[in-house]
Amino acid sequence: MKRAEILLIVSAFVAVACPAGEKTRLDAAVYGGAVDYKHSDIKDDAHVSGIYLYLGHGLNHLLEMEVDRLTIDYSNADVVRQWDLTTVYSHFGLWPWRLRLGAHAISGDDDVTDGAWTAFLGAHYQHEQTWGAGIDGYLTTYDQYPPSFLAQQVTVHAGMTLWRGWDHRVQGEVRGHWIHLDNDVGLGQKTFLSVEEHLTLLAGAWSLSGFMWQGEQAFAVRGDGFVVYSVAEEHTGVFGIALSRSLGRRDTLELRVSRETFRHLGLSSTVHADSISLLFRHTF
Repeated sequence: MKRAEILLIVSAFVAVACPAGEKTRLDAAVYGGAVDYKHSDIKDDAHVSGIYLYLGHGLNHLLEMEVDRLTIDYSNADVVRQWDLTTVYSHFGLWPWRLRLGAHAISGDDDVTDGAWTAFLGAHYQHEQTWGAGIDGYLTTYDQYPPSFLAQQVTVHAGMTLWRGWDHRVQGEVRGHWIHLDNDVGLGQKTFLSVEEHLTLLAGAWSLSGFMWQGEQAFAVRGDGFVVYSVAEEHTGVFGIALSRSLGRRDTLELRVSRETFRHLGLSSTVHADSISLLFRHTF
């Protein structure tokens, strides 16, 4: 099944599931960022930008869409450009359960990743505002890689409110990722495991988050399906912070910085990817 067909199926399902006559909420966000690759003989830097749309319909339906543009500058002067399109539908009609269905498509200059697509399903449980847990499954097909392969991923997560005050609270979350490739693409293994942690302080209009993960990842799906790492690299960890502020009732500004470690296919040296991004979100 082609990536366009996957996205059409998700869109058609949303059109059938969402009845007319209910109130809607529309949010839009724009963001941009840059990545600096240190100690890499292959990559110099990268730039990414995107547009995100959030459409809530009544109490039970949520549609999210995002379009991203990524440009990677290589040390040999090559430039690779890539477009990503993500569509996700969430259903809240079985509250406290949230059910998710989505797809992510890649189109770009890189022959081995052009045409790759990801389909995913998820179920999340939220107990009032105290704790929650969930599971998501992702299936990504890479038909152009030599050899072609499927990347399977299962992500489980659990989070809870650790402390609550008058106008502030502290939240924590842990995620576990299992990734399996049905072919060895040269990384020397087909199964990768990692653990991810988040700690967030919310105080008034401010939010400060620290995050990290450790273990091993390859061809990982992150950000609940909105980010797909489609290059043959073995990633071993990341740490970073995110600072956001509400600008009135309708606008939010977020700054995010992080450092990630990985190694290129066939090389043993460790590369550091230092990234910074800025996001602005508005509720209409």
